[in-house]
Amino acid sequence: MSAMFHNKVLVIQTSASQMLVSVGDETVELNTDLQVSGIALNDELVAAWSGKVVAVYHLVPLSSMNVIGSFTCECISAGIYEQSLVVLTSKGKIEVLTLQGTVKQSIETDGQPITLSLTGHFMTVSTMTGILQVWDLSRREAKPFSKLKDLIEAIDDFGEAISAVCNSNGTKVALTAASSSLTPMPAIFVWSIDEDTMFSHYFNKPSDPLRFVVSMHWDIEEPRLLVCEARRPNIQHNNNRRYSAATLSRHAEFMAPITILVSFLSAPGEGMILKDSMPMDDEFVSLLGIDLPHFIVIKKSSPQKITGSRVLMKEFEGLEECDSQTKSAVINFSFSLSVGDLDQAFKAIRNIKSLAVWTSLAKMCVKGRRLDVAKICLGHMGHTRGVAALKAAEKEPEEDTRLAALALQLGMVNEAEQLYIKCGRHDLLNKLYQYSDQWDKAIDVAQKQDRIHLRNTYHNYGKYLESSGDTEGAAHMYQRAETHRHEVPRMLLGNLPALEKYITESKDPFLLKWWAQFKEMKGDKAVATKFYDEANDYMSLVRMMCHSDDVERAAQIAESTGDPAACYYLAGRYEAMGMLPTAVHFYTRATAYTNAIRLCKEQGLEDQLWALSLSAGAREQAEAAKYLESVSPDKAVLLYHKSGLFHKALDLAFRYNQYDAVELVASELTAEDDKELLMKCADYFIEQAHFEKAVHLLAIAKQYDSAIKIAWEHNVMLNDELAEKLSPQEGHENRNELLETLADCALAQANYHLATKKYTQAGNKTKAMKALLKSGDTEKIVFFANVTRQKEMYIMAANYLQSLDWRVKPELLKNIISFYSKGKAPHLLANFYIACAQVEVDDFRNYHKALGALAEASKTLDGPQGEQYNQLKEVINRKTALVNKFLDASRHFERGENDGGLDICRVLLKSESDIIRKGDIYALMIENTVKRNDLAMAKTLLHELRMSQPGDNVEFYLTKDVLVKLGVETEASGDEQVPSDADDGDVIDETI
Repeated sequence: MSAMFHNKVLVIQTSASQMLVSVGDETVELNTDLQVSGIALNDELVAAWSGKVVAVYHLVPLSSMNVIGSFTCECISAGIYEQSLVVLTSKGKIEVLTLQGTVKQSIETDGQPITLSLTGHFMTVSTMTGILQVWDLSRREAKPFSKLKDLIEAIDDFGEAISAVCNSNGTKVALTAASSSLTPMPAIFVWSIDEDTMFSHYFNKPSDPLRFVVSMHWDIEEPRLLVCEARRPNIQHNNNRRYSAATLSRHAEFMAPITILVSFLSAPGEGMILKDSMPMDDEFVSLLGIDLPHFIVIKKSSPQKITGSRVLMKEFEGLEECDSQTKSAVINFSFSLSVGDLDQAFKAIRNIKSLAVWTSLAKMCVKGRRLDVAKICLGHMGHTRGVAALKAAEKEPEEDTRLAALALQLGMVNEAEQLYIKCGRHDLLNKLYQYSDQWDKAIDVAQKQDRIHLRNTYHNYGKYLESSGDTEGAAHMYQRAETHRHEVPRMLLGNLPALEKYITESKDPFLLKWWAQFKEMKGDKAVATKFYDEANDYMSLVRMMCHSDDVERAAQIAESTGDPAACYYLAGRYEAMGMLPTAVHFYTRATAYTNAIRLCKEQGLEDQLWALSLSAGAREQAEAAKYLESVSPDKAVLLYHKSGLFHKALDLAFRYNQYDAVELVASELTAEDDKELLMKCADYFIEQAHFEKAVHLLAIAKQYDSAIKIAWEHNVMLNDELAEKLSPQEGHENRNELLETLADCALAQANYHLATKKYTQAGNKTKAMKALLKSGDTEKIVFFANVTRQKEMYIMAANYLQSLDWRVKPELLKNIISFYSKGKAPHLLANFYIACAQVEVDDFRNYHKALGALAEASKTLDGPQGEQYNQLKEVINRKTALVNKFLDASRHFERGENDGGLDICRVLLKSESDIIRKGDIYALMIENTVKRNDLAMAKTLLHELRMSQPGDNVEFYLTKDVLVKLGVETEASGDEQVPSDADDGDVIDETI
């Protein structure tokens, strides 16, 4: 079906051969003899063609339309200019014809033409080769108006043009195109002829559904205004299937309107400015054109009827009948606002006086996001409330929130809704739905995104339903808002049966009690009692029983339920009746200890008073203690203590010399308690010779001098916890002196580790090391020396380690050498090496290793100079020389030079040697003479050995075999008595 609009004239094809022609309010049916496939139109003429025949009709007057021409022509597309018909034939030619079909001109184009359109006297043609050109028909013959435009170069992936339309002044051409695969492109293009620039707008953004442009039109009078019909493809899906909300939100194409009308403003230097988009309803069929301020569309009002319709542009709401000056002002304002040219925007509207125009302009400011301009518009409108709302909205951080406030003042509820959704202000969106009575949406938003206002939303909906007369629905909403306890009785107070039914069914204790009170006020005590019982309001039940003089039943209720309020009320009644023990009992059940204690004091019930006080609060305990001071001071002390009145508790305990009570109070005192109280307890313990407790309290009171002095004088055993309490904090005036004194005390008690810790805290590391040495904790001594890194500490630690069994523990030997080296004590290290050499001789008879130790001793003294070092060097050199002689004698014997060996040994025996033992010298000579079987000589030497070393056991020097050969009886194996020369000294040798 074809349809066309031109300058107030509308033609709609209603069947294959019938058309409706409308001019203004007049409509006439036009019957043709053609199978109409297309229509062309101008102010006075309408042309219809079937593909082979063209018929031209005169429209004026409309009531007597007549055919003025009919001829054969294979027409694909056509247009009417004045009294000429421009036709695109099926043979790919463009011809200008008279109304009777005579060819006036054949127009040659660059390539075969495939589209043709007329706008006034401008003809727009596109060809198969991708060439676009505008022609001027106003002259005698059609002449090119623009240069040729190569669309293949101008548009990426261009295949061919689908349609092309020029604007009213011939400066711009709008077109749609297919891609190289000949599928429609989801875009509209505008060629600016003067700038020779191609602009585009695509409808394939990820946030929007895919759309294709199916028609486009320029305004007849305003050359900058372009409107296109953008339609999304029909989505094939099962219409019977129900989609979830999550699915619909993921697939926007299910929710978006099928067709939208998108308007653009296009001007030199500005390209294409998206002005507005307007969704169309399901009755919409197609866009035919623009007639400011309306879009001309056709709609399907029923399945069999299609009619023309006018759709008012959004910015012209309220300006349906405006004049051309107003139209121009609004369009100019919209354009200037879009490009940000405020001077031109205000210049365009400076002469506007109409309130409707200013309202329309203010609405445009919402779309243009110009709050500053909107204030001016609201001022011209005299919309003081709107100005105030804008000012109040300035404190909102989101621009969309401020724009929504403006939209609401202008009645643009849908726009405000979208703005609130966009900026995530669900609280304001909730209010918007409430104000517009969209309660389902309001509750949905409150439940999902605005839960902080959920109860408020329920409450407001309840008020709305109440105002609408729906009391049942209102009660339900009040209940969900948790305001039903007050709102429902107020609402239903005029309908008591309904109110009683609601309360009975609700089983709400609060409402049941309220109804019982209401009935009691009305004098219906039986019903009141029933509802008090259902509400579990035992106090009210007891009160009503007492008023009815049924005290016994009241007592049963209070006793069985134990309700504090009921027991208290009943206790008051018993007290008034003089039944004081019973009153005390119920006061106790009600935990009203003050009243119970008062009665006990008045009646002298000390035992009950004591039992009550243990469960009472601090104030009641203090009152009871005051009463018991003279009667039972021990109990009074405990009550004062439990109530936190330590001073009074101690004073009373001191007065009656209750040591256990004092100790109990003192055990709970802390540093936060009164210093005077601590000192008072400490003095008491000193008097009682309980010095440990006294020291503990003095430490808490920070009386360090006195506490440490008492601990020292009375040998109060220190532990880590007490020592920490006796240690002053950083910044104390005499902290180091006190810590040293505390350490001395610990040292006197042989608590060496504690003494070390306190000496260290006092900064006296020397004393700390001495205390640690006394502890004998080798691991900590080594650790402490390494941590302090002081010469004295290293030397002290090394001296201590020498006293241990370092001969068989390599780690001790290494630490000794390391510490002497770190302590810069080469003389001490040399002496240690000498001692190592002596050990090798005395314990192992290993003179080779002894010689190595002496060499190490000599090496340590290579650098240092001084008298003490020189003397030590002489000692080492002398010892080294003697050992070398002994080894030299041994080598002589090994080589068979017995006389030389004996001579050296005789010389060694005459020398004063503290490193070579005479027994070893004799043993060397005896062993070698025995090897030579000179037993007589060997026995002589053995006799000399015994004479020179009368206290020694010869078995220590000579092996069993040697002694047997010499005829000496042995008591033990010589292998066990004579140390081996092999491996016994390996530990010392390897370390050195």
